[in-house]
Amino acid sequence: MFLLKDKKFVIGFLFFFLFSLISIVNHYSLRTFFDLGMINQALYQIGNLQSPLFTLGIDGINMPFLATHFSPIIYLYYPFFLIFGNYTPTFIQIFVISIAGFPVYKQSLLFLNNDKTLAKYCLIHFYLIWGIYAALAFDFHNNVIGSMIIPWIILFFFQRRHYLLIISCLLMILCMETFGIWLFVILITLNIYQYKLEKHINKVSLLIGVITLIYSLMIIINWMPVLQSKTQNLQFGRYSYLGDSLSEIILNLIKHPSIILESIYKNLKDGSFTIQKIFLLLFLLVSGGFLTYKNPLMLILFIVPLFLKFLSNDSGLFGLYHQYSIEFVPLLSFVFITGLRKINYQKRIKIASGFCILTAVATFLSINFSIGEYDYKENSKFYSPTHFQSNLDLRNIKKALKLIPNDAIVSASSCLSPYLYQRNYLYHFPIIKDAEYIAIIKSNRSTWPISDEEHLQKIEELKNSDIYKVFIDQKDLIIFKIKGL
Repeated sequence: MFLLKDKKFVIGFLFFFLFSLISIVNHYSLRTFFDLGMINQALYQIGNLQSPLFTLGIDGINMPFLATHFSPIIYLYYPFFLIFGNYTPTFIQIFVISIAGFPVYKQSLLFLNNDKTLAKYCLIHFYLIWGIYAALAFDFHNNVIGSMIIPWIILFFFQRRHYLLIISCLLMILCMETFGIWLFVILITLNIYQYKLEKHINKVSLLIGVITLIYSLMIIINWMPVLQSKTQNLQFGRYSYLGDSLSEIILNLIKHPSIILESIYKNLKDGSFTIQKIFLLLFLLVSGGFLTYKNPLMLILFIVPLFLKFLSNDSGLFGLYHQYSIEFVPLLSFVFITGLRKINYQKRIKIASGFCILTAVATFLSINFSIGEYDYKENSKFYSPTHFQSNLDLRNIKKALKLIPNDAIVSASSCLSPYLYQRNYLYHFPIIKDAEYIAIIKSNRSTWPISDEEHLQKIEELKNSDIYKVFIDQKDLIIFKIKGL
């Protein structure tokens, strides 16, 4: 009852419920993808005391799980996996996002003269930012977890709670190989900001920043190429036009700085004008980023995520959608709080409420209108009846999947992989290789990386195959089984 009387907890619970309506409903309705499937498969293998293997690549190449993204934090998820099963990553992501509001609220009190009303506006602003909804609509990703640790890092930094700061930084860099570089930039920026306020430098945080920078560089340059057992092209594929290694990329940017300016409005893959980047910048401004004019130093915080997005040749990376915009959420929140700090006291409430409204409008627009590559709006429209309609016979599909033996090698549609994780080898259809069973959703789901027409053609080819026979044929699902098995 005490929690319900405290408005910040009520706000947190309401958004936790809202986030659950997005992620849990999507997973139940088979609207998730192989990104969630690969995490579930890795957790299953960890439980069997195996080194997790990634087998769901669309190139058909098997590799250690940590070769895709160096995210050893997944080992910490396993105890929860024993309780929540294949919903574990979904629950973890919702919970971590929800509790990240607590340090945001505390930061607000710290910077805004303990004004609880303003702190609630800052909390609501954080929960409203579009990057959260885009990430929740697109499976589970460890960069979401790492990004949601940043509010804790900022809070512990200014509270000078060094042990908790060290733990938070450690958890963040365990989420992704590039996060040590970003964390270094964040800690440097926070120190400069603190020095301007208090003439104080947090030496512990500077040491942490240097260590995490070295850690990330070692992983990117040395460890991941070894894990991949091939060149660094896999690691730098999205930046291959700049070079095949980190040193080549940096050298090219130094030699040709115009590339950085062109990346703001061009797709560097083909030189075309890119509206997605312009919209991203606009959304950043209206969601609180405009307040960087009060603290221009805060622009430094955005350098790493903006560089990684804008210098990429992948349109999916530099748009508003998927999980790639989550890194901006804690940054916008901190800019919002520190910006309000420099605004006249009498105007703070109006400015705070105004930006909350603008942020909500931006999020609504991002959910309802596609800009470029986003084509699964049903995943995030938690307020629409269509979000709760799967358009598939879920009961019979899930019943049929249980007939596939757990030790069988399977090729499956992307949306089925989160449920077929209990095996060492699971392929992303149309990759078949040595699969003993092939489980395919016939329609109403993504057929990426092939077209709908190619997808139907593959099904017909399997029906006429000399190797496979139809094992189960339902309205929405067809399962093939290798002959003689």
